[in-house]
Amino acid sequence: MPKKKVAKLNFTTFLSQLEADDEAVEQYQRALEKINISSTSFRQLSTDEQFGVVVSRFGFLEVCRVQRAIESSDVSSFFDANLFSESLGADSQLCQFLLAVRRPTLSASTSSSTCESPSSSSLQQPSLPSSCSLISSSFSPVDSFDFCLVPPYSTCISCEGNLGHNHVDGTKVKVITLNGCKIGRKSTLRCRHCSLIYRYDSYGNATLGFNLYKEQRQFVRASNTLYLERQLLELQCSLANHSWVSFVGFAESFNDAFGLSRQAGVTSKHISSAFCNGELENELRDLQRLDMFGLMKANSKSDRVKILEQVECIRRQQQYAHPKCHPNCAAKGCGRVFVADGIWKLSFPHCMHKCENKVSGIPVPSLPDVCTKSPVKGKAFCLEHCANAKELKIPTDLHAFLKHCDVKQPDPVSKGPSTSTGSQGSDKIADKLCLAPGASCNAQTIAKVEEVLSKLQPVPSTGESVVDAQGTKSFLSQHSASMSTMMKDCVEEVPSTCKKDVGARKRLQKWSRGHLFVVRAGGHIEFWQTLYKSESPSQVFLILVSWLSEYLKTVPVNSWSNVAVVYDNMCHLDNMKVARKPLPLDWPWSQMWLSLHKCVDRLHIRNHTDKLCKTKYHPSDHLAETDNTLSAEQTFVWLSRFKKILCAMPKVKHMFYLHRMVVRRNRYTAYCYNSGYNPVLPVVKSTNTT
Repeated sequence: MPKKKVAKLNFTTFLSQLEADDEAVEQYQRALEKINISSTSFRQLSTDEQFGVVVSRFGFLEVCRVQRAIESSDVSSFFDANLFSESLGADSQLCQFLLAVRRPTLSASTSSSTCESPSSSSLQQPSLPSSCSLISSSFSPVDSFDFCLVPPYSTCISCEGNLGHNHVDGTKVKVITLNGCKIGRKSTLRCRHCSLIYRYDSYGNATLGFNLYKEQRQFVRASNTLYLERQLLELQCSLANHSWVSFVGFAESFNDAFGLSRQAGVTSKHISSAFCNGELENELRDLQRLDMFGLMKANSKSDRVKILEQVECIRRQQQYAHPKCHPNCAAKGCGRVFVADGIWKLSFPHCMHKCENKVSGIPVPSLPDVCTKSPVKGKAFCLEHCANAKELKIPTDLHAFLKHCDVKQPDPVSKGPSTSTGSQGSDKIADKLCLAPGASCNAQTIAKVEEVLSKLQPVPSTGESVVDAQGTKSFLSQHSASMSTMMKDCVEEVPSTCKKDVGARKRLQKWSRGHLFVVRAGGHIEFWQTLYKSESPSQVFLILVSWLSEYLKTVPVNSWSNVAVVYDNMCHLDNMKVARKPLPLDWPWSQMWLSLHKCVDRLHIRNHTDKLCKTKYHPSDHLAETDNTLSAEQTFVWLSRFKKILCAMPKVKHMFYLHRMVVRRNRYTAYCYNSGYNPVLPVVKSTNTT
């Protein structure tokens, strides 16, 4: 075969070709620069060609930065480009192009999306006028921001007027993401016509109150200058629910993973605040109350506490929904078997003043006469009762009050873990003066405190008596005519010989006794209420009857006999006078307690000493072998591990945190059944888990 001829290398030819290529590139760049992004010829180009023009004009890194900011801002394609460019510090033409690129994918959802106005009316988001001029922004930021936190709209959803910046410059914020700590800028807009203020996550004003947007935002507010990515907050909530990670633990873990100091990273207060804001938003969306009950006026801590209190009022009146029961869940007795039990490890301090239990002006006997409000920080009483104590010249400071009661030395029998009582430096006081949950004191010390408290006469309830806090007021109000008769019979005519500790332990500071949980046999938590002073049969009976009066409305009367209530202290509960005869209510509600199966769970029946318990309340005589009577104890093994987290919280946060953890636990339980496997439940040992 003839050999191929090898071309000779010519260096001069090679240089001339390079010069020709460079000249061609320069000509192409000059041609790109002449293309006006707002011109018709530009719009006729393909999307890839348009991106090529934009990248050549503004640079690849700048295009990526603005694109990331648009995606993270959750703004519509019709958002005003000039407002966005001023907030981000980018060219307005670049912003308008990248916003317009989103229009084919977002126009359908954006045009149909609505947002409730302060007057509860819904308006469609108007589109950007086609004649909108492209004016280059004169904003020149010092820093380059990867995130731009702006409201989702650039026109007022009330009057459709154009929005403007509420301040000349935006606020520099720290954004905590799954990829570490980033820097962004937050801008607040305002309608000059109707005076509505549009924040990143809400809109309104101090007069009308603030509303949440219909669309959930990507970031959650932790402070005015720090936001958490919602996915990161979801990770924190899941770790708390399954691994019992505290706010401190999560903050330290995040900073350690990314090598950040507390100043450069995130603190436990930031995580706590973000959890409260994020979960409160989730709760309000579940309740379909985007108006936040009209209580958010100034985005202050006190306003959020009011909203949390309103959420708690709704929670204690309702049960957790369980609409679709999986066959594997029903096989364990879900819907037929309800297990009740009290968990004593979770408690919070409350006011030491006494409070009358009255409904419609009628006293309610057999219930603890305590004020369930949270004490003022560092005080022995709530705000209202501090004023009553001062009138009698009784010190209200917690330490001074105990000294006034002649409690000087630490009690020799005090024991139990120490937790914060609500004021700085009070841990040592809690250790010495038996203020911590789990601590107990002798009778002489308790008598000194009770002697002083006896001078504070019980006052009428202002909405925080036991009947209010346990959600039984509505039931008692409906049956006020027979209420006194029913409550007076909440005693045992002949006390049972079976012994059961219901929590007679005394503490100097008033702490709740724990919570009563009712759990379906499949593991779904039906509801829970707080116990005070002790797990007394009168409290438990009233809570259960109040719940049954609502639940049995969904069950035919002839099927009531198929429902079973399992309780470890059923022998004392069912031995009360009120439980041994028809209730003083209209038929068929008079028969609802007598119609049920009532027994003790399989774990605790072995501890009952009275022979009658094992013949009358043995679970084998009332339930099938497949019915799970340990669902409450299994729940408590999971729940008791929140002790160090919940016992350090004041009441309102304690209740909200526990509520949201229960919501997530129920959601996880349903997810497991629907996925074909049983929920992960800790093993219950033969020990007292309460």
